[in-house]
Amino acid sequence: MADAPGKRQEEPANKTVRLIGNLLLGAALAIGLYVLLDLFWLNRAPAGTCPLDTNRPLIYLALGFSALSLLLSFFEKKRS
Repeated sequence: MADAPGKRQEEPANKTVRLIGNLLLGAALAIGLYVLLDLFWLNRAPAGTCPLDTNRPLIYLALGFSALSLLLSFFEKKRS
């Protein structure tokens, strides 16, 4: 099937980079929402304790996924 004039197909590598970036951002969002839910509603910490200590690895993971998604967005080619 022929493409419409003036339309350029997106390169497969660009689609892959965009997909991976979107998946990483979605995973970061899901992990971040879970951490917030756990922090405020699910796991009520006793007074005088830091509730972030138990979730610290998940927070770092969400921040890392967000940073990787941001870095991948610089490698996406712009649509014309």
